[in-house]
Order: sequence, then C-alpha cells, then structure tokens
Amino acid sequence: MRGFFLMTHHSFVFLFSIIWCQVPAQNVDRGLFSDILNLSASPSPQAKINVEMFSDMGAWHAYCIPGANDNSGGFVGPIVMGMEGRFISDCSSSLIMKTEGKAISLLHFKSKHTYLPGLLTLSYENNSLKIVRQLIFINRRQAMIHTRIVNLGKESQTLEVALQGSFYDMGIVTDGKNNVTLQLNDDKGRYAIQFTNKAAIKVAGRSYTADFGIKKIGPNKDLSFTQIETFTVSNQDYHSFTPKSPKSFSKELQANSNRWNAYLKEYFSHTTNLSSDQQKLAVKAIITLMTNWRSAAGDLLHDGVFPSSSYNGFYGFWSWDSWKQAVGLCLFNPELAKSNILSMFDYMDSLGMVADCIY
Repeated sequence: MRGFFLMTHHSFVFLFSIIWCQVPAQNVDRGLFSDILNLSASPSPQAKINVEMFSDMGAWHAYCIPGANDNSGGFVGPIVMGMEGRFISDCSSSLIMKTEGKAISLLHFKSKHTYLPGLLTLSYENNSLKIVRQLIFINRRQAMIHTRIVNLGKESQTLEVALQGSFYDMGIVTDGKNNVTLQLNDDKGRYAIQFTNKAAIKVAGRSYTADFGIKKIGPNKDLSFTQIETFTVSNQDYHSFTPKSPKSFSKELQANSNRWNAYLKEYFSHTTNLSSDQQKLAVKAIITLMTNWRSAAGDLLHDGVFPSSSYNGFYGFWSWDSWKQAVGLCLFNPELAKSNILSMFDYMDSLGMVADCIY
C-alpha cells in the first residue's frame, strides 16, 4: 500500500518540478483557483481520517466544509492531529439565529461554499439576509473565524444570535471569560475557542452556547463577530505557546491573501504558457504540501511535512518523502523546504543513519 502511495506521491512532485522548469512569468491570483479540491466531509467520532482537509501555517488542526443539505452554518470539524488524526466535533461553532423567538433555518437560504488557497468561505442568502463566514489560519496554532450578517431588506431587523458547539466524548469542556475549552483525555491536546465579542457562555456536558444577545440591524447594515480557535497538542505545548494579539479580521485576511498570492507568484514566475489544467495541477500540489505542513512540537524540533494528513499511517516526518517534498517546497516556500530537510538530521545517529520516520 505504501509503495503505491509513494509512486503516486513522488510522481506528483516530479510533475510539479517539470512544470516549474518552463520559464518565465504568468500573472496569477488565488481567486482563479476556487474549489480545486473537494473539502466536503461528514464526520463521526469513529471515522478514520480519509478526507481532504484545510490546514495552514503548520497548525495541528484542520477543517472541512459542509455538504449541500447542512443546516449548521458552520465549518466541519475540527480535525486535530496527534499520533493520529480525528474529528472532535461535527461543527465547533454552528450559527443560531432567531427572529421573534422562531429559529431561522439556513436550509431555506441559497448557499455557496468556497475553498480558495488559504481561505474557506460559507455564504448563505435569501431575500432579507446574507450571512458570510470565513476561516483563515493566523499562526501555527490558531485559526480565525469571522461571521458577518447583512440586512438586505429595507427595514430594520431584530435577531437573536448565538453560536453553539458540541464535542465528541473525548475530554472535558469548561467555560471561561468569553471562551470555552475542550481538554482532551490523556494530555492529547487542548482546544479553545475565544470570542472577541462579548458573549454569555453556557456549558452543558460536552456542549456550549455563546449567546450574543438580541441585535438590531438597520437596512443595508451588518453585524459581525470573530472567534479564535486554538489547538495545542499537549499541556507542555499549551504552556509554551504565546498567542499573538490578533489584528482585525480584515487586516489578518489581507495578510493571508498577500502571503498566498506571494506563494503563487513565486512559483508561477518561473513558468510560461501553462494550460489551465497545468496551473490547477501546480496549485493542487502547493495547497497539498501546505496542508501537510506541521510546525515543531514535542519531539519534532523543526517544522516539516507529513506525506499525507488524510491517512493516519503517513503521520510523521518520513525520510523517503522529505527530500522530494523539499524539491517542491523550494519553488515557493524555501524556508519550509530548509526546515523539512533539517528535521531529518535531528535524530541522526553517530554513524550518519537517518531514521525512516520521526514523530
């Protein structure tokens, strides 16, 4: 099984390198590469990880997007990664809206779910409301989710707005000031959601509600709120991680866009006259490598790249993959390529032997 995967994976990197060898430049933007991977998923506590997912910046957690008939209004997951990958929730923050005490069902909205390199977007719209939820990673441990509700009508609307989440039976859920935390069993990590807007937090068992209260939205006006979702892989990781003070979502989103467009510009600056299919193949390789990026944690002393985040048997940094990954990475993220190579020498023995896999 691994031999087959390696043939496929290595051919993928080889094709990526061949495409790069065509010189010089094409103008590209990530907006040209919508949904080139299918990230829809239906999670369960027992499910083995075999889905495409979105992660970035070396984070140890990831997300998917809901199917067409989903009413949660939220992103699927998260998936957290340790010795294995697993879903810890169907949806860590479902959007709940009511008007005059009656729940608003998103099944009656026109929906569109979009995956751009580095960005997930969920959009819902009817005649009176538009809801947009966007998710980006802002560092090696944190994702930011921004929710915007727009009144499309000609009169003010009054809404009760809340977020709800329920976690699988994998740990203990506690609440704090504007936050909720899932402490996974056996020191396997800590997942925390911090709400930047004032919210009344209630925890019941493994579920929580963050109630933002009753909000009045004028015609053509909007309401927005933001949350930070943090996964640290152990208590040691939790105590050693110092979260940065996030900027506004608009500034974080601009930085995210600039970074991803820089990756694409760097790669495509070495190409010419690529067909649309060739461009998509290259971008698919780039986002695959970036999703498989894991930052240093525990006994992993350098950042590196999993062969696949979608199959537990390929977790860890593998010597027979890392060199080839670095070939692809050096074309758009040379610092990660260097770190990926350095990780191979962290446990080299006195005879110069490099381990097959470190984890």
